[in-house]
Amino acid sequence: MHGIEVVNGRDYYPEAHRWAIEKKLAMLSNSDIHAPLNLDYHVHDGDHRPLTLVFATARTSTAIKEALFARRTAVYSGEKLIGDEQFLKPIFERSIRFNRTAVTLRGKDREYLQISNTSDLTFELERAGEIEDMQTPKTIVLAAGKTVLLELRGNSTTSDTTKRLTLNYRVKNLLIAPNEPLRVGLPLEVKFVPAR
Repeated sequence: MHGIEVVNGRDYYPEAHRWAIEKKLAMLSNSDIHAPLNLDYHVHDGDHRPLTLVFATARTSTAIKEALFARRTAVYSGEKLIGDEQFLKPIFERSIRFNRTAVTLRGKDREYLQISNTSDLTFELERAGEIEDMQTPKTIVLAAGKTVLLELRGNSTTSDTTKRLTLNYRVKNLLIAPNEPLRVGLPLEVKFVPAR
């Protein structure tokens, strides 16, 4: 056996996901549709049937077969993407754009950064650690094809200092194992300035 169905229809199987990892099986997804698609999925309302993403080197049956046997797959179901970190992390990182990566925080003032998500998948982020010098949102929803504001708030500081920081988040709808979201770091350079 070289692959296993991790999703069938609207059902996600964490045990099959675990087996895929342990036994080194390609992760597969199926819609199991036997009737017209619109009877099971409300595609005009943004509903999606599950898909298997195959990371092939070319658009040929030979390249697709090679990718399947090499386990270069991920599963898309609903608003979730399920697969190995080596595939999910680049998808996330190449989808996110900051309008700038340097910011100045004065005292306890707020500053806003724009984050654009150029993909067709909404990313749901949950903070995975505190930063001593500033406050960051507990959750961030990076809507597909949209730009959102990221609010940063400084903690009181007594001296000018510039730090390179990483905002650590878990992407709740990108699963690299059952109940294990992808961890990402958003790099930022922050200049902390005392309040006037």
